[in-house]
Amino acid sequence: MARIGIEYFTDFRKIDNLNTDEISEVLEEKIDRLEPEFFIKVFGYEFQQIMLADDTNPIYESILNGTEYRNSNGQLVKWEGINESIANYIYYWWHRERTPLSGGVAFVKGQVQNATVADPNYRVVPVWNKLKPALCILRDYLYINQANYPTLVFTNFEIMFTNGL
Repeated sequence: MARIGIEYFTDFRKIDNLNTDEISEVLEEKIDRLEPEFFIKVFGYEFQQIMLADDTNPIYESILNGTEYRNSNGQLVKWEGINESIANYIYYWWHRERTPLSGGVAFVKGQVQNATVADPNYRVVPVWNKLKPALCILRDYLYINQANYPTLVFTNFEIMFTNGL
């Protein structure tokens, strides 16, 4: 069962025509596919299995729902929880998979009569600019508390930050 739903896709993550059955169904399918992928990319398969099986355990609940902690510089920091990051990840892939359109010979932009061509990066850059710092806060929190998380694979974070999503 997904942790987030279509209600996360408003404001800066607005998806056009989300009020239609067709778009909302496609988004729900994308959430069901990409949310587990996100967890595995961030935490590794074994850790995410343990965490999601015991999500009321306080050590996992703080990852999932947020917590305040002192970062590696001694400053009080608020980790907002994983749901916003999941929504940003899904929104990023929602637009990345839709544009540009791929043709047989080259990549093309769709042409609609009397329409203004928009740069698809306009939509994904704000979510990427929120996702990466949030995951940096999460990585710092997990690193400081790594004794609580023996099955966590920190190399997943390093690969993700080096290679992108």
